[in-house]
Amino acid sequence: MKSCIADVNTYLTNIIETHDSLLTVSVRQHLADKLKPIFYMLNRLEGVLESDSLLKQGENLSSNLPLRNQPTLLEDENAKLKRKSRDQELDANLRIARVEKARKKELRDAQISLEAKKALFLP
Repeated sequence: MKSCIADVNTYLTNIIETHDSLLTVSVRQHLADKLKPIFYMLNRLEGVLESDSLLKQGENLSSNLPLRNQPTLLEDENAKLKRKSRDQELDANLRIARVEKARKKELRDAQISLEAKKALFLP
């Protein structure tokens, strides 16, 4: 089992440390952030030191605290879902406001046009 854990740890580290020109620094940082809980679990299972790639990506030691001190992944997902639904609601409200504003502008333009026609054709 320990050899499998070490292999997984090595594979994940190789993914992060790849020197592919298509992977930007931000993509590598994103991968490191997403894989951090996996490295932590592997380290707890095998007792392996924290991955060097996380430290190479600019992580400091204080951010490598155990997951117990960090918000749970479930809470993070719940917060993301709440933010997403709130953003969608705000976008819908903004869209409705824009449509209403355009409709009022069209009505006002039509009213001005009608008044101009009345003024031209009335003696």
